[in-house]
Amino acid sequence: MSESDLSQLFADHLAAYARQLSELSRTHRVDGLVFGSGEAQYFFEDDQQLPFRADHHFLKTCPVDRPLLYTVFSANHERPTLLYWHQPNHWEETPELPDFITACYDVKEVRSGEQLKKELGALRSYAFVGSETHIGTPATEPLKVILNTWRTQKSAFEVAAVQQANRIALKGHQLAEEAFRAGGTELEIFHAYLKGCTATERDMPYNPIIACDEKGAVLHYQVKRPQRVPGQSLLIDAGYRCWGYASDITRTYARQKDVFHSLIAAIDAMQQNLVESISEVTDFPKYHQHARQGVASILVEHKLVD
Repeated sequence: MSESDLSQLFADHLAAYARQLSELSRTHRVDGLVFGSGEAQYFFEDDQQLPFRADHHFLKTCPVDRPLLYTVFSANHERPTLLYWHQPNHWEETPELPDFITACYDVKEVRSGEQLKKELGALRSYAFVGSETHIGTPATEPLKVILNTWRTQKSAFEVAAVQQANRIALKGHQLAEEAFRAGGTELEIFHAYLKGCTATERDMPYNPIIACDEKGAVLHYQVKRPQRVPGQSLLIDAGYRCWGYASDITRTYARQKDVFHSLIAAIDAMQQNLVESISEVTDFPKYHQHARQGVASILVEHKLVD
């Protein structure tokens, strides 16, 4: 995707969301909404930050994982404001915000805690949405229910972000499968996945599961064994984050053409058939029931259950 296409998609996304937020503010009789990215947390009695992940409502307005950022939307639908904590120092790198984001906001740099306190203090008549509990007036539960309901509807920008996250993750999955076929350890398979995505662990939406053999039965297996194991099967559950949105892909491989290999092929065929049947008017509870019935039929067919 070109930079201009990305910029236009995000501009359209934010403009539509700002209109929704303006109407929501008037309905709930507040002067506007403030979204916070969250505050950095540190290891106990240490100066090292824990991995940071911005609050999800904030990411819808500004897809940047950085603490102490705030987006401000007024009820009268003025151009939104981005409060940007920017305190250059020799201790930490503070990258510039992407142009496609700043082009949509009036950006105010905040260089001190006192200035931040003053800026946020002027917004006490706004509803605050975020994990920080000491800022402004917290949004009511009915208001947050509406915001969460809107998350089920994706703009063209959000769809593009999820698609890009899947494209990149697929490259990682391809190299991970190659590493498995070549007899790699769980740790080597994990490194191959990161290499395929051209990524670090920070770019992952969750810690990838790389499970060989019986470890594939552990739902949230987190160990990546460096030693050789028989490696007759691999379950890999790994994704990628792009502009605040994620992919989540699980694949299972068998080395031998055995019953387990046949199970995988049957499940894959069933899943592809279900995907082909999806439409905008799909009854998802019924769709979910079809998936359960399909799995049950496969288990009976392979004589694993009666």
